[in-house]
Amino acid sequence: MPVEAISDARVVVGQVEEVDPAGRGYYLVRVGLAIETTGLEAGQLMNMLFGNASILGDVELVDLELPEEFRRAFG
Repeated sequence: MPVEAISDARVVVGQVEEVDPAGRGYYLVRVGLAIETTGLEAGQLMNMLFGNASILGDVELVDLELPEEFRRAFG
């Protein structure tokens, strides 16, 4: 969805932080998401991590870094 189409200030979009070639036409893309997008709920975290990208055959989650605030919320 184009960012211009979002009119609700509560909607938080991901930010592409880094793009690195990974060979054979593939790229590693680091995307930053605001912790607010998860509501500190495990189910919503899974939705944010996999969401619509999970139906694409050439998109793969290869790593995850959780902020300390999230780790504290779940012990």
